[in-house]
Amino acid sequence: MWTCTVSSPEMTIVLYSINGLPLYQGCSQSSHVFANNISSMGTAVHMELGELNLHMADEYQECLKESPFGMESNSGALMHIAKVSLDWGKKDTESSEEDGSRCKLVLNVDVTGMGIYLNFKRVESLITTGISFQALLKSLSASGKRTAQSRGGRSSKPSGKGTRFLKFNLERCSVNFCGDTGLENTVVPDPKRVNYGSQGGQVIISVLDDGTPRTASIMSSVSDECKKLKYSVSLDIFHFTLCMNKEKQSTEMELERARSMYQEYLEERSLDTKVTVFDMQNAKFVQRSGGLKGIAICSLFSATDIKVRWEPDVHLSLIELVLQLRLLVHHQKLQVYGNESKEDASNMKDTDQKKEAPSAPEHLDKHKKRESIFAVDVEMLTISGEVGDGVEAVVQVQSIFSENACIGLLLEGLLLSFNGSRVLKSSRMQISRILALPVACLMQKYQPP
Repeated sequence: MWTCTVSSPEMTIVLYSINGLPLYQGCSQSSHVFANNISSMGTAVHMELGELNLHMADEYQECLKESPFGMESNSGALMHIAKVSLDWGKKDTESSEEDGSRCKLVLNVDVTGMGIYLNFKRVESLITTGISFQALLKSLSASGKRTAQSRGGRSSKPSGKGTRFLKFNLERCSVNFCGDTGLENTVVPDPKRVNYGSQGGQVIISVLDDGTPRTASIMSSVSDECKKLKYSVSLDIFHFTLCMNKEKQSTEMELERARSMYQEYLEERSLDTKVTVFDMQNAKFVQRSGGLKGIAICSLFSATDIKVRWEPDVHLSLIELVLQLRLLVHHQKLQVYGNESKEDASNMKDTDQKKEAPSAPEHLDKHKKRESIFAVDVEMLTISGEVGDGVEAVVQVQSIFSENACIGLLLEGLLLSFNGSRVLKSSRMQISRILALPVACLMQKYQPP
């Protein structure tokens, strides 16, 4: 039997690039690790990290230069975690196996007070670093496979004695992204469509009476001097729990509340717009392997209240951000991988062309074997948005229920309104999907003898 204790009042870990340049710097104010095998169940490990801060190396050095008397540990941090607790070891759990073994490896992770602060520069650094290390790991794994094949070694199979239960608990998490979007005034063609009925049918008017093209001016609501609009998108998670059971092949997630907000700032840093884009309360997701015959996976999603808000400015800002990130990922992959991606794509196309398409009955058998059930239970759903200038649309559903959403949904208390005026109301509505056989099966079924 043995016991090991490691404590550190302050610990700093620096991640370097392949070229030897510092990328990220992680600091832990208080670290404690306890490990022993005193119990009859084997080795047990307990770890606590008091305060963890992750900085970008260049930003951290700039902050040190600007503050000669020192800086706060979490100022300018990329990620800040107040407390991390980890427990790993064998515990007595219920088991339905014939061997009666109830001691399984369990991993518990508790995270309290987590904050992630992003901007485009930090996201660019994370993407570049991730793609570089991905290429490095890919080359190392390829070389390892070649050496194993040259030695003629057999591939090792998993023993099945690893961690069987995982529980992750997250308390108070906030993810913030700050960026800016461009503002431009432009003029676009504005043809007008007119239907004269029997007098002339449908006519498109693209010019005015004086012969000039019919156009429309799209102008920003802020001053012309403002060319960039700063915004921030935040996601706040109040309590989140994840449980994974490899014995029963099940995954369970519980969320007390998640809220996403969008805020716009003018040049003078004054708050101009604040919109709650998403708000969900008491959500739960359960996924288990199907116990019934022909059912692969059974899933359940439930929530008490879901609110979704659509705004044109939010949509345009996020679309611009996604396009920038896609362009960044594309350029980074071209720089790192070169022509490997093109060769892999051509090889994938060749292998797909060589594969023969299965016949209709075989395809149906595979579809039946892979059939999954997705149940839905939502007590309140509200979707609102600005669909036009001065036009506010709201869709509200008091209950959404389905034992299998792939087949149909039951909606209760459906209400559609524009600017507070009720347009559509339904106390009970059922949406169902009619299963149909493929055309090939129908042709074979009704083929005359």
